[in-house]
Parts: sequence; structure tokens; C-alpha cells
Amino acid sequence: MHPPSAPADRRADRIVAVLLAIGVLVAYTATTQGRLWGDGPEMLRLLEWEGRPWWRTWAHPLHTPLAAAFAKVAPLERAHDAFVLASSVPAALGTGACYLIARTLGAGRVAGAAGALLVAASPVLWYFATVLEVHATHAGVVAVCALASLALAPRLGPRAFVAVHALLFGVVSLSHLTAATLVPLWALLGSFASRAFASGRTSGAAPRVVSRATLVHGAAAIGAYALAYGIAQLTHHRFAAADPRGGSIADLVLDSIEPFSIGYFVDDWIEPLSWSLVPFGLFALLWALPRTRRALEPDARAFGAVALVGGFFPFAFYAAWSLPNDGGYAAGLLPFVAVTAALFRPGARDAARRWCSAS
Repeated sequence: MHPPSAPADRRADRIVAVLLAIGVLVAYTATTQGRLWGDGPEMLRLLEWEGRPWWRTWAHPLHTPLAAAFAKVAPLERAHDAFVLASSVPAALGTGACYLIARTLGAGRVAGAAGALLVAASPVLWYFATVLEVHATHAGVVAVCALASLALAPRLGPRAFVAVHALLFGVVSLSHLTAATLVPLWALLGSFASRAFASGRTSGAAPRVVSRATLVHGAAAIGAYALAYGIAQLTHHRFAAADPRGGSIADLVLDSIEPFSIGYFVDDWIEPLSWSLVPFGLFALLWALPRTRRALEPDARAFGAVALVGGFFPFAFYAAWSLPNDGGYAAGLLPFVAVTAALFRPGARDAARRWCSAS
């Protein structure tokens, strides 16, 4: 890890992260949309639907209590605005968190801010942060929890860190039901964090990402996910709709599978992530080629394995599902896109030097 050594640098980074979050939140709130999209109508019905508690009526439990909290503390005219704030505020906080993660992994201030802002300004995150939906909340929670895990890793023993890392994934799970697809990524992140901070780590060596610890973190994440939702919620959920019938999550997925097409790939991945895919794709190219991979900093190289290998699993699931969602299902991967985008510049510079010296 590469945390800034001087206290003044750490304070400066925190100030930059706060300013990024505030600036992004101002931009989001200034462009809040009044329209309802996707599950928006059903989410509004949660306010009155049969008087049931929010955790028994909605499959993404964290969003509704956040909205209720904003409705109590902010002078809002419409319940709709509180629900949108429950998306825009986590997304803005996630922007600051992505900057701090990138700085921890060795990115410069400009590169860290650029990577975070590229994703914050991407069509997918800007859209879902300004409309009544849960995807931006999910992206922000993933970023903040990932930052918390990296910050706590050097302060905890191995067993305590496994428990805390799993607990943080429980919070991630509550932000969106599809967090189950992030289990491999979260397991790799836990293994990376625990080894990156290991006291016996060889200087200049990339921490191992795939190890026995990965399996331990994966099992703990699965347990946290199940605990977060409970057996009843996993086996029989009811959305806040007039239809009184319930159904299993497996039925929900199987009944909505669409055939894969290039159009789905473009509409739900290329266009929504837009320009943020350029540095991410270039970083992936650097990481994939053995000769240029060595040009990346050890922590950046290992984090690339977390983002690219771990991110493959949710991407493969959504490609097989192919349910159109305007890019919303990419939300859990957006923080990793932001951080790898920030890490691309120094890696590209060193790779160019290696190629020039070899030629």
C-alpha cells in the first residue's frame, strides 16, 4: 500500500475527497429528475403499502430507511425527493471514497480525482443518481465499504479482519439484492487487503490475491449475504406492488432471462459506462500483457486482478441474464472501474519507458 506518509498529505487527501463528494452532490441535486423509472412507482408505494415494515416488502432494504431519514432531516416537499437523495448522496460519497482508494494504491492526486470523476460523470451513474432508483446507492455503498475494508485491514488481526470484511459485505448486500454476484470480487478484495498489509510482505512484490484466504473471505461473504436478507427474504420475497403473490429469487431471474445480443452489450455496458471504459480498458490491456503488467506498481497489479478477475463473474452473470436495465446492473463494478482508471496513467508511463528501452 502507498498511503501518504506525512499527516499533511493525509489531511489534504481527505479535503480533496470531501470537495469531490460535495461538488458531485451539488451537480446531482441540480439535475434531479422528476420522472419515475423502473421500480420507482413500487418504491413510492412502500410509504403506505399495507403498513408492512420496509425490510419485508422490498428486495433492496437499505434504500428505503435512507430515504426516510432524509425525509425527516431535510425540508423536502415531496417524498420522491427523499428517495432520490438516498441515491445521490451515497453516489457522491462513493466518488470521494474512490479517490481515497486510488491514492492508497499509489495514484497521484490528479489521476485519482480524474478516475473518480470519470465514473461520477458517466451516463449510468449520473442518471441513476438523479432518478428514483437503487443502483447509484449500490455503487456508493460498494465504494465506501471497500475503502473501509482497506483502511481497517492494517488495524485488525487476520480473524477479526475476516469478520469485519464480511460484515461490510452484509452492508453492501442490503444496498442491492444482486450483491450476490459480487461475492468472488469481495473475496479477492479481502485477500488482497489482508496480504497487502502483511508485516512480512516482501518490498516491491505484488500481494497474492488468489489463495486459501480467498476461499475464507468468500465463505464469510456468502454467510453475510444470507444473514443480511434472512432465509425468509431469500425464499419468498414480495415487492411493494398490488400483486399479492410472492416468488423465489430464482423464479424472478429465470422468468426474465433474455437472449444475449450485441445490442444488449452496447445498450447496457458500452453506452452507460461510456468514456470511463477508455482508461479502464487500457488498464486491462496493460494488465493482460505480461511484459507491460510488470510496469504496473505491485499494488496496482494485484488490484487489477481483483477488479478484472472478480469483475468477470458479475459481468458473465448479467450477460447470460441479458435483462435490459440501462446499465444499472454495472453499478457494483463502478468503483473498481474508477480506481483502475486512476491507476492507468502511471502504469502506461512506465510501460512506455520499458518499450522504448527495449527497442
